[in-house]
Amino acid sequence: MQLLATVATLVYLVTGIVVAVRLLLLRRRTRQLPELIIGVALLAFCAVGHPLSLVSRKILQTFGFEVMAVTNSLAATGTALTVVGVYVFTTMVFRPDSRRAWIATGLATAVAAGTGVGIVVTVLGTLASVDPAEAATAAYSPLSRLFIAASTANFITGFAWMGVEALRYHQLMRRRLALGMSDPVVVNRFLVWGVGNVGAAAISSLLMVTAIMGLSFVTHPVPLLLVALSGLVSTTTWILTFLAPQRYLNWVRRRSEVGG
Repeated sequence: MQLLATVATLVYLVTGIVVAVRLLLLRRRTRQLPELIIGVALLAFCAVGHPLSLVSRKILQTFGFEVMAVTNSLAATGTALTVVGVYVFTTMVFRPDSRRAWIATGLATAVAAGTGVGIVVTVLGTLASVDPAEAATAAYSPLSRLFIAASTANFITGFAWMGVEALRYHQLMRRRLALGMSDPVVVNRFLVWGVGNVGAAAISSLLMVTAIMGLSFVTHPVPLLLVALSGLVSTTTWILTFLAPQRYLNWVRRRSEVGG
């Protein structure tokens, strides 16, 4: 199970980086801000935030506290950029004229910054007094766990909101498709993006529950299964939205023609 979770995570991270680079290249052609924002958000998470978080204690054991302090700070910054990017992207694309959406985005940005700083300070404070050989099993302080929980909740909420907005827009696009005013592939992309992000947020919520229960993400089968499932859902979502094979696109078009 641990091997499955590791492979799923690696595939998920590599796919995220590929998609992020593709979005940034697209932005060079379109000069549109949304592509830049979500591209930077994905790259910050898949290339910086998530991988550095996974290996932070190993870095402490191998390279020492000073190097780990730098990588932990980079991981927190990457994760915070991801959260802010998701909220800004969702507001800009789906609710550009909503004052409440921009206020929510501002609050989420403040939470991302505050929890990021809090995680770095409290985690480093804990690990500074730990023998590197014991770093892998050292427990975080209650304050560290509080900051991590708040950061995770902010992260989950952002992706869930983005998914819900995509599903809402999918319904609007379906009506336009029935009138011959939309492309079935574009309509399908909103569906996949919505279902995938809501699903990933739901799985991440279950992972947070297992963390609160104290289940080990290294040895316990439930968190390991959820990690693998989360990686599978996110990878599938990104591939079908941004890297879909031609056979899949043809199937979407044929299905639309039959349904029409």
